[in-house]
Amino acid sequence: MQEEAAKSNKTVAYYAGKAALALADFSQAEQWLTFARSASLELKMEIDRLLYLLNQQTGRSEENAKYKGIIWMGMVESTPVYKELKTILDNGIFTD
Repeated sequence: MQEEAAKSNKTVAYYAGKAALALADFSQAEQWLTFARSASLELKMEIDRLLYLLNQQTGRSEENAKYKGIIWMGMVESTPVYKELKTILDNGIFTD
């Protein structure tokens, strides 16, 4: 039962981190996403893509080198979620 509750908390943390990223609250986003990253492989894949974008937005692109060679990161900049969040951040949709 506790394992299910922990997994549920990490799923909620994933969505909280994604929302914080869309709002350009990068420190909160990083905290939530890092916490949720161990929930499941599926979430880890999604979170790695979001952390890649977060690193770009915060001027830490060199940290994205750790994702080189990871199969689910191959076309990260072509994924719909990446494009959508990048557009939101670039245009300041939720920060104005």
